Amino acid sequence: MESVRRNARRRRTRVFYYNRQIIYMDLWKDGERVKTAGFLKREETDRGLRWQMGIRGLERTDTGFFDLRDETGALVDKLLLQKGEGRYERTVAWETETRGGRLFGEICGLRAELQGGRYLRGSWKLSGHPEPLADRKTAEQEPQTFPDEQIPEQTPSRTASSVLGEEDAGLKEGRLKAAKQQDVVLQPVFQEDKWEQLKQMYPQIHPFGDERMFLSITPGDFVILGQEYQRLVGNSFLLHGYYNYRHLILGRYPEDGGEGRFYLGVPGVCYEREKMAAEMFGFEAFEGKTEPAQEGDFGYYMKRVRI
Repeated sequence: MESVRRNARRRRTRVFYYNRQIIYMDLWKDGERVKTAGFLKREETDRGLRWQMGIRGLERTDTGFFDLRDETGALVDKLLLQKGEGRYERTVAWETETRGGRLFGEICGLRAELQGGRYLRGSWKLSGHPEPLADRKTAEQEPQTFPDEQIPEQTPSRTASSVLGEEDAGLKEGRLKAAKQQDVVLQPVFQEDKWEQLKQMYPQIHPFGDERMFLSITPGDFVILGQEYQRLVGNSFLLHGYYNYRHLILGRYPEDGGEGRFYLGVPGVCYEREKMAAEMFGFEAFEGKTEPAQEGDFGYYMKRVRI
């Protein structure tokens, strides 16, 4: 009977693997780095790979299909740019080969040739996965515990660690703490206007030095957001800003004939690299005390939400 129970527990045990890297795609000209022109979000699971690339800020004449090659020069795919901007997404199984005959999982660098001696380039270190199929079958038979995310060692100057930092123990602890705080059911006295109700519950601040009022909140308060936005409690960019500045902001922008538009703000500094990371994690725009914001200005990366 005991052996039957052990086997049942093993069958219920799900072994999974997940790893994520964010790699900056730099623009080079004649062998010299010019600037950061985009990013590549690379995700690994036990089933395969997913690439999401975003490119912007190139010349408007950079329009058309450009060869996307790996670090050996072998063709991977075509990258479509329109007036200096473009996106590329690809989800593949581990055994999928590129146009040049290499496995996607073996690639550790990408390069796209542009005109005039310019090119885009990004590189990363492989994580050592996937495991051989035989090893995976063995692993499925024995229960194991994996962390939520296994972040591989990355090159500091060219990965998102230069913006977000590694997700250290303190950040993970804060994420768990915020998640636990969300378990508390909010039971305030209901009023006709939920926003007026929230104004009585949270500190009011004026972060932009004008008449606009925002609420100062924490990730543990996300129970006040619409259900689809409560998952932001695990957003790495948001947590990075919160643990640097110890607050977030929530504000309402008036809208004719409606309750208004609500925006969540993460504190940060206006740098091109940080703006790209913010966009990667779903934040739409940067807002500071002066418009347009200048490089180095303090402000907030904003995302529209629902309460």
